[in-house]
Amino acid sequence: DMDTARLALADDLTHDPAHGRGVVRLSVIQTFVTGFLSRHLAGFPKAHPNTQLELICENRPSVLEHREADIALRYVRPAQGQSMARKIGILGSAVYAPRELARAGLDWRRDLPWIGIAQIADRWPEFKWIEANVPPERVAITVNGGAAYTELVARGYGAGILTCIEGDALPNLVRLSGPEPLIVREIWLLVLPELRRNAMVRQALDWIAAVTKREAAALSGTACMDKQSEGWD
Repeated sequence: DMDTARLALADDLTHDPAHGRGVVRLSVIQTFVTGFLSRHLAGFPKAHPNTQLELICENRPSVLEHREADIALRYVRPAQGQSMARKIGILGSAVYAPRELARAGLDWRRDLPWIGIAQIADRWPEFKWIEANVPPERVAITVNGGAAYTELVARGYGAGILTCIEGDALPNLVRLSGPEPLIVREIWLLVLPELRRNAMVRQALDWIAAVTKREAAALSGTACMDKQSEGWD
């Protein structure tokens, strides 16, 4: 009971504008920040000058119940926990390679060098797709995802699977796997019910949802999108 009261008091002090500029902590996957959110972050302080958005870049599940963050953005809806979940979009991924490697007549699955996904990420759909479709001898380097993976593909070390929002924005890369995304994930916003009632947390939630809705086609990797945003449940 004392720990619960302490956490509640800390939330009040952190989120009460009367105590000065508030902080809202967002646990988010690093590549979502570097590949997408960073292009739009300048708009948040302009719209909400009294709130500082603190980004906690991580791939592990953030335990909102332990107040490790106020909001979490994930690609999988959690099966357990007390947090409320809202689907805010679709994230598509496809195969990309530098233009100089993507010569006509090549089988991009078997003839190109590849950047693979390290065994530590063997549950990822990218790992499974590469393992099923790319000969092992064509995998030049493996890395456990993240910005380093994008950097290796962009620098010309080989083909790789990137989110469409990243790959389509890099002028030296071409999409090889066709106009439709190869892998599709759902984008989920997570928040505890009591924090969703906080005004500054709601501002951050609404801003993230609005940005993803506005950029739905780019995030999904398709030219047009059906309805993406769902209600909280």
